[in-house]
Amino acid sequence: MSRLGFFLLFLSTACLGLYSCNQVGLGALTAAKNVITSPIDGISSLLSNRRYNEVEERTPSEARSVNSLSFNHVPKTSEVIRCEVQGPRPILERESDLESLMGATRSSACSCKAWGSCSQDVCECAKLCPNDFSLFKRAPFEQSTADLTSNDHSLSFRNADSMTLSSIEGTNGYCWGHASTTAQFNRLATFDPSETQMKSNLDAASGSPERSEALSYYKGVIDKVTNNKVSTIDGFANLNELSSHPDLESYIADKVAKAWASRAMSFQGLRTALGTGAMSQEKSSAFLEDVAKKIDNFQQPQIVFTAKGNAAQTHAVLVSHYERDESGLTLCLRDNNEPPTVNKLCLNRMFVDDDGGIHYSPWGKIGRAAIAHNDQADTLKHFDVLKEECDRLKGCK
Repeated sequence: MSRLGFFLLFLSTACLGLYSCNQVGLGALTAAKNVITSPIDGISSLLSNRRYNEVEERTPSEARSVNSLSFNHVPKTSEVIRCEVQGPRPILERESDLESLMGATRSSACSCKAWGSCSQDVCECAKLCPNDFSLFKRAPFEQSTADLTSNDHSLSFRNADSMTLSSIEGTNGYCWGHASTTAQFNRLATFDPSETQMKSNLDAASGSPERSEALSYYKGVIDKVTNNKVSTIDGFANLNELSSHPDLESYIADKVAKAWASRAMSFQGLRTALGTGAMSQEKSSAFLEDVAKKIDNFQQPQIVFTAKGNAAQTHAVLVSHYERDESGLTLCLRDNNEPPTVNKLCLNRMFVDDDGGIHYSPWGKIGRAAIAHNDQADTLKHFDVLKEECDRLKGCK
């Protein structure tokens, strides 16, 4: 066994031997593993980039969401159609007759869109389960990516809270893991509050078979989501309610900590931390436009950035949506240090300032900013499993 192998074995044994491994130990162990797997990860990244571009090219531009100052959305005629009814068609003599008919049948209309309610004989599978990024327009996505930036669809605890809630004691925050885990639940998890039995079992006596079964069930579905699998979670209405349950919040916080380690303890994490100088205007503008393009493809990108002149202040967040007006492009960040209501109102804003660098409203000028190295690979994993699930549910295999 190589020296590095002995080191990894020693470090993992030491970490497992502690009652709660802290963030430093977790980071060191994960960093060492990432060094070994980096050549494989590099090849995977190249393949992911190629596949991502292929899916992006298939996504019709006219179907992309509007993420501007207004989130009002009028469904296109291709999105909502009337289910066909057998029998003779009425002759419409006036335009008002058509309006009346449409109003009368609106309540019985089915939706012909991604994850829509129409059957295959009314709506083709290419619309119900599109083989492009419009597949991400899945509840709780309604009109815009900003729909996801709400209290209901956010973890109940903030980045700082995850350091104390997790059994892996934190010292500097688990922001990257918080962003990634939130994105996983927003894309891959659905909630069914009508199925109450399993949740009721959580309130059973400690050590009882019912409570043990419930804990095993919920930890199992949390594992599925954080392992990039589609899952329906019974008994809870949304992510906030699930993550605030006292029997589950520490378990989810552990997932956040481990997700942080696998993403932050990487070469990109190091490069970002060292990039404390302001970016040029050209690079700043290109970065914002790259992020906006992902939002137009129904995604909430993960981005990482460092404070100007301070390598110790590095952060990772989701981008909620963007605004574009005469002053330029502004990213609205879903900052896991802030309450969801603050994020949805776009009070945490990122834009190119007068000097050509990037300005983040809570911090001022920042240094290097980049789309997270895992964002594209995660997007493709989620796309693949969601396409498989949609095909299964809609009978489109």
